This record gives sequence, structure tokens and C-alpha cells, in this order.
Amino acid sequence: LNNTTGPNRASTVRHLLEGQALDDFEQYFMQDGVNETVENVNKALKKVAANIFPADSVMNMKTYMNFEAKKPNKLTARETMTRLERINKWLGEYFPSDGGDRTRDVENVEDEELKLIYYRLLPAGWRRKMDENGSFSHHEATLQELVEYAERLETTEHRYGGNLKGSADKKNGQVGKGTSGNSEGGPEVGRANDGGNRQRKKRGDCHVHGPNCGHTSHQCKVLQGHAEKVRAQWEAQPKHWVHKKKTQVKFKNSAVAKHPSTTVADRKYSRAEVNTIIGKLKQKLEEETRELNAIVGTIDEPMDDEDFEALLNNVAEQE
Repeated sequence: LNNTTGPNRASTVRHLLEGQALDDFEQYFMQDGVNETVENVNKALKKVAANIFPADSVMNMKTYMNFEAKKPNKLTARETMTRLERINKWLGEYFPSDGGDRTRDVENVEDEELKLIYYRLLPAGWRRKMDENGSFSHHEATLQELVEYAERLETTEHRYGGNLKGSADKKNGQVGKGTSGNSEGGPEVGRANDGGNRQRKKRGDCHVHGPNCGHTSHQCKVLQGHAEKVRAQWEAQPKHWVHKKKTQVKFKNSAVAKHPSTTVADRKYSRAEVNTIIGKLKQKLEEETRELNAIVGTIDEPMDDEDFEALLNNVAEQE
């Protein structure tokens, strides 16, 4: 890449940065007597990082590593150590220093302190096994020896189904339940079952996940989430959308039923029957309206009241 010289490295950085970060980088070289050397390029990058990282970022990061960091359940003992070493390397490369001059070099975590951080990340069951072993002391052991011991405990746990004595305390970075020192952090053994050893039997049938899935349909998170969505949609509907029970129209009727032994005081008509009756009445009204219009249409001259009354009487007699 030919980035061993200061000008070439500064040119590469200018190509990658933009906006406020590029302005901060250029501003550092505007000072008198500041040339584009490799050391000054690194300090200019520290200046850029100082405007991105909050104040006392190095102290906060080291405090987090010592007291708040937790071992991820999916990482092995070796992978956890590799992750710690990578973070420690980033402290010196990318973090700006604390205090007034934030372009100074940042000191990495020493090996002894890094070893104690790694020891506190281990599951409680592993740390207990180390303390019970009289021939091993994590204070006197090197970092490499501590990692190798943790790997042996991890292998033993996977081989025998995670039955190491000790509890996985959540305060020490473990998420497991019960009294198991399993580094996987859960009630199941995980990769320990891949070797064909003892496996815990799951109980509970679910309509979604099938039989023996470990939970019932009442405990299923998927069904509970779907029920919450349906309930929210139902509550969000307007009131006139609410389904109402079909009601039947009720008429007074004192007629005698078809069977002589049965009398009906009130008969209930269905909606279809009511619509049929209304249709017949509407049809009869239309026929009478057409007849009346036909009679009125035959009249050429205006009629007085007497003639109109006589015409109506004549029509009534014909009917």
C-alpha cells in the first residue's frame, strides 16, 4: 500500500475522511512547524477521535472492563481472551487520551490486570474449581496458563453435560439458571449434547412449535405476541364496526296457529320474511299508482270537485 511515509499516509486519510472529521484533520497540520510525518498523522487522527469520543473515555473503558464486562455466552474461553486482547490493542490505537492534551499516547492494560479481568469474566463454577485446586493459583499463573486451565474446564463441561459444581451467577456475567456452571448460560447443555452424552428431556406441547418443544401453547411467546396484535386491532376498530347479534322482528299476532291445539299470541318474523312482505306492499302500491295515473291521463280538461268526486265513485262501483 506504500503508506509507510507521512505524506502517503496523510493522503490516504484525506481520501477516507469527510465533513467535520476531515476539517479537524486538516486543522492540525495548519499549525506552525507541523509537518506530515507518520507521528503527526497519528496525532491528527487522535485529534479527530477526541471530537468523537466523550471525555475520560479511556478511564470509562477500563472501568467497564474491570467491573462491568460480561463474558458472551457464545464465546469460548480462547475466543474471550482474544476479544480482550483486541480491545486492549484498540485502546492504544484509536482512543484519545484523557485530560487537556488528548493527542498523547494511551497506555494499554498491563498483562497482570488483563489476567484479572479475564478471571472475573469466567463462570462462577470455573472459578470455584480453580480455587479448589490446591496446585493451581490464578494469582501466580500466567495469562496463557489461566486460559489453558479454562479450556480444560470447558472441555470437561461439554463432555459431562455441564455438571460442574457451582452456580452461574448473573452478577458475574453469567445468565444461566440453577446450580450449573455452564458457560453457555442457559438451562440446556448446548454443544455438550453434540458428543452423544446425556441430554435433558424437553416437555410441553405447543400448537406452533410441536410436541416436546419445552413449553405449552399458553406459554408460547409467538402465540402471545399474535394475541396482543389481534387484541390491539380489535380495540382500534370504530364502535359501529362491532358485530351485533342478529335480531328478529316481532309482531303482535293473536291469530290461531295452524294446529287447533296450539295458539300463538306473538309470532316472530325473520328478516327475510319481513323483506318479502315489504316487497309485496311496494309492488301493490306501484300498481295502484299506475292505475291512478292512467285515469288522470284520460282527462283532457280540468275538472271541478263535483266531477272529480263522481269519477271516483264510478271507479269504486266498477271495482
